[in-house]
Amino acid sequence: MTRKNQGLLFGLATYIQWGFLSLFWKLLAGVSAYNIFSWRIVFTVVTMLTYALVAKQNTRFKKELVELWQDKKALLRMLLASFFIAANWLIYIYAVGHGQATQASLGYYILPIVSILFALIFLRESLSRTMWAAVVLAFIGVLVLIANTGKLPMVSLGLALSFGFYSLIKKGVRISSDVAMLVESGLLLPFVAIYLVFFSPESFSSYSSMEMFLLAISGVVTAVPLLCFSEAVKRAPLNLIGFIQYLSPT
Repeated sequence: MTRKNQGLLFGLATYIQWGFLSLFWKLLAGVSAYNIFSWRIVFTVVTMLTYALVAKQNTRFKKELVELWQDKKALLRMLLASFFIAANWLIYIYAVGHGQATQASLGYYILPIVSILFALIFLRESLSRTMWAAVVLAFIGVLVLIANTGKLPMVSLGLALSFGFYSLIKKGVRISSDVAMLVESGLLLPFVAIYLVFFSPESFSSYSSMEMFLLAISGVVTAVPLLCFSEAVKRAPLNLIGFIQYLSPT
């Protein structure tokens, strides 16, 4: 199997998982969006550290983390990636929890257009005539959906742009996907910890048993599809990975 086809399979696995994630976050509608986001970061860090220990990857993780710390340019890329994925998660969780799931889905219909545009402008990727035809049809469809909303869908645009920039940055990340996942969530951990300790109106113990369980597994639910996505963009052109994203919102 070619590297490109491997990337497409990872992409398919990613978008199928993300397609069902809205159902997962809907079960946590009783928890505030900021707390869901914060606990998601905490348990993603816990998940990745547990994985490193269980899979005996401690040495490799330490080596790559030291190399990343020494490469300031790569560290800056990871910091930017953390910022954009955090913005995307916050907007998405807020939208699903506040009856705006349709706008969230619209955002992920706009996203492939954004990803393809970024791939053409920044990565100098090219499209075949068939792909151009598909892009034009998709663009027309997106315009129709936006027109039907009757207003500028800010949630949709926020989701599309934040993940579009995240995808572009991840295309240039060379460290292992699992280490990158730990770094992204780890960079956000101090901020969410401050929020949870000093500003959160809710404590973990104030949730129901089901809500605590769902928050606890949110790290796994977050990490697995993002790891698949990281492998996808490393192996296949961004314009292809972006285009098959239509699976998720559909």
